[in-house]
Amino acid sequence: MSVIKRSFLYITRKRGRSILLLVIMFVAAVLAMLGLAVKSSADRQADAVRRSLGGSFAINQIEDMPSDKAHGISTDLASQILKLDHITGYYTDMVAPLIYVDAQLSPGAFADEYKGYQEHPEYYSNIPFNLDQVTTCMHIPYMRYCNNSGLHEFFRNGAFTLIQGRHLRDGDVNKAVISTNVARRNNLSVGNTITLENREAFCAAPSGDFKKIVGEPIRLEIVGLFDINFSQELSFVGDKSSNYAILTPEYEITDNMIFSDLSTGLQTKNIVRTYRKDNGLEERRDTGPNLNSATFFVDNPENLEATIAEVKSVKGIDWNYFTIKADDSTYKTAVRPLTQLGTISGVLIAIAVVGCVAVLGLTLNMWSKSRKREMGILMSLGESKRKLVLQQLYESLTLAVVALILAAAVTAALAGPVGSMANRLASPKETG
Repeated sequence: MSVIKRSFLYITRKRGRSILLLVIMFVAAVLAMLGLAVKSSADRQADAVRRSLGGSFAINQIEDMPSDKAHGISTDLASQILKLDHITGYYTDMVAPLIYVDAQLSPGAFADEYKGYQEHPEYYSNIPFNLDQVTTCMHIPYMRYCNNSGLHEFFRNGAFTLIQGRHLRDGDVNKAVISTNVARRNNLSVGNTITLENREAFCAAPSGDFKKIVGEPIRLEIVGLFDINFSQELSFVGDKSSNYAILTPEYEITDNMIFSDLSTGLQTKNIVRTYRKDNGLEERRDTGPNLNSATFFVDNPENLEATIAEVKSVKGIDWNYFTIKADDSTYKTAVRPLTQLGTISGVLIAIAVVGCVAVLGLTLNMWSKSRKREMGILMSLGESKRKLVLQQLYESLTLAVVALILAAAVTAALAGPVGSMANRLASPKETG
């Protein structure tokens, strides 16, 4: 009788032992395959994060630079840096004066003060109180004039999520991306408009009129809406269960963030500066957006240092006025849980496989000893020891092949859901 046939007959005759061995091999194979699937999924996610976030470096104007020596980062200089290898894009925003918006904002300190005035006007009779200032400041948003809202750190780290429309991009003029909270308060949606107004008080503080409009109002088309994935705690003084006052002004509340384009930011600055020039307050007027800072993104954090060295050699940047700083913290923060998941998966694979192999080895060793009489009879009938060893090897291989086939079928059905669930558990939370 051939060795293979005798192996098959033994497996079918000793069904209890065969099923037990099959189960041990099956469990070991499933655990190993699921572990590999989770590790592979984590590696893919980490690679996707690397491609989407990469590393970045920021060029910032040195603080406290005298106004006659201040150098902004021109858009031409930014374009020059963008031509370098490994640079995938850049984000920049500009500082502009306060602005009024014709929309109801999430209430803060000024709305709280106005409410107090309405309820108890007598409390304000003997203290300095400017009703026009309060009602105007209730409508001052948290403005961000930028070239690409999608590259703002809040969108990159998951604090904000665009849920409708699109992000701002280079070349946009008079566009806006606002929060869904402000949109709901004002029944606004993508395609609607909001209006920005400069007030005299913003141009000639502290003597200006808060109600007097300066320059032409600026109408912004809403092109995108975003959700905020965390809850901001407002500062307050007093006992929140009874009498308290909110200290956080409207323009520091994230719900009230409005992203607009650089062209709009330049418009608002020039309205203010034109007013100041016409009234003998200031002569300078910007003709192009000079940026206080810019963040450039590289394709891979490993290329960050080399890219910074290349940027430092670019002609046109006087490093006496600017600093450059590498930043791959967002990438490291985002990828750390996935890296840990991959490591844990590898450790669990090793533990599962070693444990199952140890149990399998002990089981086979015990059964080999219990088959001494059977082996002795076969050897007395002329079977060689080599054939008997091959028989046991064929028995184990046959069961192993069946276990692997079953494990592959089960893993194929479970790998996707298990990998996704593991990634969700390991990924940074977007709320909190």
